[in-house]
Amino acid sequence: MTRIVVVGAGVIGSSIARRIAERGASVTLLEASRPAGGTSLATFSWVNALGKQPRAYFELNLAGVAEHLALVSELGGGEWYHPGGHLEWSSDADRLRGKVDLARSTGYAGALVSPTRARELEPDAVIGEHDTAAFYPDEAWVDPIPLVRRLLDHPGISLRIGEVTSLETAGDRVTGVVLGDGGSVPADAVVIATGPRAAELAGSAGLELPMRHAPGLLAITEPAPALVGRVLHAPGIAIRPDGAGRLLLASDELDKQIEPSGGDLPVVAAAEELLTRARRALRNLEGVGVEATRIGRRAIPGDGLPAIGPVPGCDGAYLAVTHSGITLAPLVGRLVAGELIDGAPEAALDPYRPDRFSTVPVPSQTFEEK
Repeated sequence: MTRIVVVGAGVIGSSIARRIAERGASVTLLEASRPAGGTSLATFSWVNALGKQPRAYFELNLAGVAEHLALVSELGGGEWYHPGGHLEWSSDADRLRGKVDLARSTGYAGALVSPTRARELEPDAVIGEHDTAAFYPDEAWVDPIPLVRRLLDHPGISLRIGEVTSLETAGDRVTGVVLGDGGSVPADAVVIATGPRAAELAGSAGLELPMRHAPGLLAITEPAPALVGRVLHAPGIAIRPDGAGRLLLASDELDKQIEPSGGDLPVVAAAEELLTRARRALRNLEGVGVEATRIGRRAIPGDGLPAIGPVPGCDGAYLAVTHSGITLAPLVGRLVAGELIDGAPEAALDPYRPDRFSTVPVPSQTFEEK
């Protein structure tokens, strides 16, 4: 297998392309617009394994958290990686205590902390004396654009801008990809890493891939005097730094109400509500407005779990699509490249093979994450 095409230059596709190139194979990375310009950009970018089920998926994400640290060490930098942990507070003591107990029962680092300690970690946080707080020290957030830029900094990767409309096949084998301009790129193997568009390309290889495209709204503030050093979850809102004094705001609850999700809440109104909630959670946000909004489509296979592995019935076609893309990208890149180059299945990926969609339906999973 000497010619591999990876479709999609988000964090998943770029990580796979990087590891393939390091193994000496010829890899062409095709992207419809610009690297990290799709779902990878419109994500909360939270590196964590918190509360993820079932256990095998938790273990995969836990390994993904560790892989980020290994990548920072390997590439000798890490300007994309922002440690500092994750602080959450709530008036619902039982819920937060149960969350911490579940995390600790699986060996995950997390503990309840006093309101005083929580305010020491985040001096601008509005945390009441009767609130309960929890801190998860090993979590982080990632800036996807510099991460993808570093991943693509390898002479063995040939990056091309062009939309892929379908896989090209001969009999039961992939032979390349067809481009939107009518051209084609030959390949011995094709990796589909297009996130929300994965079902379309998988369909051209004969796989009916169920997908849930849950929209997610991000609001980016103007530069603010409020100091935030890590991922925060306050009542009704998630907050993290976004560089140059800006904050990134999100809410799973509001995502279900916005017009792109079929609700009646306009995006502009939802962004203002996010800012209102942020002001209740943080001091020093008076006069700070929303600078920009982004709407992302989460790439979630129908049962909520990753779909990673060979496309059944189409030799040479390989699928790599998952929620938790930021957390899993470095790990998935290494595992997928190993399977493609060495031909030896990775046991950690066995629960997520795409052939499950052509056999028995799998119950849906839900996760508390962006």
